[in-house]
Amino acid sequence: MAEAHVVRDLLGNERKFLRSPAANVCVVARIRGHVDVARLQAAIGSARERHQLLGSRVAFYEGRAWFTTDDVPEATVRLLERRDAEHWKEVLAEESRIPFDIERGPYFRVILLQSAEACDLMIFCQHVVCDGKALAILARDLLVLMTDPQGLEYLPEPLPLHPDNFPEGASEGCLMKKVRDVAMRKINAQWRKRPYFGDAEDYRSIHRAYWDRYAYRILTLEPTAEETKGLVERCRDHGVTVNSAICAAFRNAYKEVGGVMRGRKQTIAVPIDMRARLRQDAGDVFGLYVGSMMIRFRATGEFWKDAKRFHTEAEKRIKSRKDVFGMFYAIESMDHTLLDVLVSDAALASMVAAGDPRYEKLRAFATDGKSQAIKMSRRFASAMPGTVVTNLSRLPFPSVYGDLELQSMLFAGGTGPDFPLAISSVAVSGRMTIALNYLDGTETADLMPQTLRGAADLLGLPA
Repeated sequence: MAEAHVVRDLLGNERKFLRSPAANVCVVARIRGHVDVARLQAAIGSARERHQLLGSRVAFYEGRAWFTTDDVPEATVRLLERRDAEHWKEVLAEESRIPFDIERGPYFRVILLQSAEACDLMIFCQHVVCDGKALAILARDLLVLMTDPQGLEYLPEPLPLHPDNFPEGASEGCLMKKVRDVAMRKINAQWRKRPYFGDAEDYRSIHRAYWDRYAYRILTLEPTAEETKGLVERCRDHGVTVNSAICAAFRNAYKEVGGVMRGRKQTIAVPIDMRARLRQDAGDVFGLYVGSMMIRFRATGEFWKDAKRFHTEAEKRIKSRKDVFGMFYAIESMDHTLLDVLVSDAALASMVAAGDPRYEKLRAFATDGKSQAIKMSRRFASAMPGTVVTNLSRLPFPSVYGDLELQSMLFAGGTGPDFPLAISSVAVSGRMTIALNYLDGTETADLMPQTLRGAADLLGLPA
């Protein structure tokens, strides 16, 4: 174990996730073969040496927050007998209800579902330290390390996803700097007049209230390698990416059962991998390296035409510095103590019921109409997109690791009550999987099975 030390300060983009009960992501690696638990436990220890954030927790002092490796417990494997191919979905829902210990860490958990026929390796993690691709890389690393404990090279300290590390000229085309700076100075000044500081007990109360109201659910499409190949060929014939087809398919399928999304809900949020966009490519480092671009899109019922229209717009927007880099300049200029509560306490404190030990404190904050955090949280809620589509794309991972075979991966992204559609996909070993993530307890939950079947039909995949 490396000597305990401060790794680095948290970025604003990370701090906004730390206290949110919904900011968790999960990757499931479907494996053929028997996974030895002792080898897996040793691999986790080796991976922790390779990726510092796996062995880190967040420390706070006078408004500053940083990652430290001081006194962070080892993560242990939770072994369960695998009942069937759907068992992991039940486990995922259970894990979502268990809060991470944000004071002690670590911020990931490993669950192994094992049977004589197959096993599912689940890595459940808090978004503050990772994105979906990082989890997929970690799953790959664990497979490598179980086979060869010395099979991975040391990773140098990566550049964090901060504007200081963006390439020259990244700010060109972003929001006008003077306007942004003036707006942020005003927001920060108002916040500092009426600040609010949450703590770990507040987090636990909000987490409990959130998951008492909702339940995490996930539906999946798991085509064979041949079916995946067929989808790729159909997309190529129509001149679109698979991701564009997925976006158009799910929005058209939802239109049939839920009607046309209107206003801000027409927007599709498309996460962007930022690793190769820094001055120094972050490569395979474990961390949160994701941005997002927003695309307004209205489904018309003409699937392939819609896919082409979305594809054309996405290609144009991905070249825009404003869409790729703009949000980070704004977030990092915001008072980070405001970010600490913006998408957690400010948005969710009103869910905490009378009788909870923190009810009075959280209720007073939730009803403080003069608080800058409450005002901004309400504005953000009204501007939430109707769809989030995360595509980890085709990952060039080996299929065979000694006596183990990686058959496929599934990615369960975060979701929330404001997202009617939260879709995630990933492809390894020639097979793509697509997941529709949602919450029971929301108005649109009952529409999800029909939406998935409709999207599968448009994509030419078995539901």
